[in-house]
Amino acid sequence: MIGYRQALSAAITALATRTVSANVKPSKQQSFADELTSILYTKENECTSALGVSMAFALVYPGCTDDGITEIQAVMGYPEGSNMQLVWGHQMQRMLAASPGGCLGGGSFCNADALLLHIANYIWFDDGDALKTSYEAVVAKYAKQIDFEAADSPVTVNDWVSDSTKGLINSIVDESKPLFPPYVLIAINSIYLKASWAEQFPKYKTNLDSFYASSAKDMNEASDAHFMNTVEYFSYSHDALPGYQVIDLPFASSKMSMIFVLPNYIAKNNEGDTITHVFDAVTSTDLTAALGDLSSTHIALSVPKFKFK
Repeated sequence: MIGYRQALSAAITALATRTVSANVKPSKQQSFADELTSILYTKENECTSALGVSMAFALVYPGCTDDGITEIQAVMGYPEGSNMQLVWGHQMQRMLAASPGGCLGGGSFCNADALLLHIANYIWFDDGDALKTSYEAVVAKYAKQIDFEAADSPVTVNDWVSDSTKGLINSIVDESKPLFPPYVLIAINSIYLKASWAEQFPKYKTNLDSFYASSAKDMNEASDAHFMNTVEYFSYSHDALPGYQVIDLPFASSKMSMIFVLPNYIAKNNEGDTITHVFDAVTSTDLTAALGDLSSTHIALSVPKFKFK
């Protein structure tokens, strides 16, 4: 049974596909994601997107020259060769085409929403500057000139952010002063995802229970939380990723999933004594390699409702 009422650990990951081989080698971009995650996750609960960071840098990348090209390639894991391209362009279009949203169900009755993915990329620069012709040819569709010294310049950027995130993020720059100083160019990426579970959690099976931040024997109760409960077949394993339980929760009418990773509650040594583990952060490289070993399992699943702001 999954659901020891502990903190869900380390990985809530949206995947482009669920057909993953255990022998797939990590890409350079995936290695960047793991390195970035280890730097950014300094608090207990954080939510970031290495894909979003990589997409934002991809807007600047075509404008780099000489050592700047090789340095960004090395850090971001971009492919070698010409930088005069949007690295994520084709892949982003495939993802968007596969996630148009809409209503699931026949006639006027809507059972659930099909997965909607919205990715927005934009560069903002001052109207007193000019982009190099070769650079502008690559990013023109995503570039916008405004007066960075105008009092309402941050409002323009924040309005775009609010619109691209369906109102979930209302501001990203301070509106009390113009963009310049200090900004001379702003590259922004936003990713909006709205999806329904392929297997819905019955509302009548939601209950209030204790949510713990640790699996240690002397753990203190962190808070009360509403748990969603169901009993279904899911792709699952408690040993594909040593020390962790991994479960794949697919979204409705989509090849994308949310992957939950939970530390195993307790373990016994050879003498039969209970031991407590100190768990390292789960990397996407390790997780991706383990997904091919998940198998259909009848699971009693409890998932706490959660929200990031």
